[in-house]
Amino acid sequence: MKVAAGPKAVHRKPARTLALRVYHYYRARNHPEVLLLNSFYLNDLGRATDLVQQNAVPAGLRRYLGIEKPAQTFDLLHDNNAVEKAVAPATMPLARWPARGGYRLVLLQQAAVNLMRSELAGSEGIVAVNGPPGTGKTTLLRDIVAACVLDRALAMATFEDPEKAFTPSGQRMSGGGFL
Repeated sequence: MKVAAGPKAVHRKPARTLALRVYHYYRARNHPEVLLLNSFYLNDLGRATDLVQQNAVPAGLRRYLGIEKPAQTFDLLHDNNAVEKAVAPATMPLARWPARGGYRLVLLQQAAVNLMRSELAGSEGIVAVNGPPGTGKTTLLRDIVAACVLDRALAMATFEDPEKAFTPSGQRMSGGGFL
């Protein structure tokens, strides 16, 4: 884009634009949330757009965006063998999120936790979980967090001296100011 500035033209990078489409039931009693427009995801979406344009998309984001397809997929609603394999005792994490009443994950939630952990074991990545409100997405995420905390605790327990688990990176970070 050229912008006239006196006798010389100045070149500027065009402003990044994003469009959001929000579907809202026309008979809903409450108005659509405006918070989405002020979303903290907008910078991340812009960065993802830049990565796609530069053809520098990391593997997890490539799969999430559908640029790269998974090697295989499972329909857990119709494939009983896949469900049995996904919830086999050997695939169960050794930790759960503590909850009042001791409620456990339902079958497909547990299958999702187990499949996510096996898919991401030893690597980085993104896994999407979709569902309407009240279907247990947060409950599922809590069990994943509990399993990750246990994984880290087990890794730390292998060190005689916990300080030996860390090496200085030289990176400095500031903290606080979030309240």
